[in-house]
Amino acid sequence: MDDCGKPLKLLSERGVLFPQGTSGIFVDGDVDPLRIEEGVRLCPGCRITGSKTLIRKGARLGLTGPCVLNDMVLGREVSLGSGYFEKSVLLSGVKLGSSIRIRENCLLEEGVELSFSVDVKHTFLLADVVLGSEINFCDLL
Repeated sequence: MDDCGKPLKLLSERGVLFPQGTSGIFVDGDVDPLRIEEGVRLCPGCRITGSKTLIRKGARLGLTGPCVLNDMVLGREVSLGSGYFEKSVLLSGVKLGSSIRIRENCLLEEGVELSFSVDVKHTFLLADVVLGSEINFCDLL
């Protein structure tokens, strides 16, 4: 097996799920497989990079399309539709729809939900906040 397939093989052995196979999924070599827990589901179009990445049990990524993560921390049962997620923390139970962009230094607490086409940067959303669609927030608490 070439070097590109090694991270996926290690993740599969650890109990990470690929419900539609591994085609179209990329996990960079800088991602520590021990920081992606058993029961995580990766759909086609997922691209995961960053040595700080941590994905907890039950997270589901790429449910509605491509999903790019870089140095993200995802709590248990986080659900990501599609979009770009960078250098932020999503706590347990966060549910994000399609075309979401989470830029650096965001914290979404437990139970936060975003619909579609939402873009946030330097934003803290407290527990159980729900945002609709087509929103751009920066520097918000």
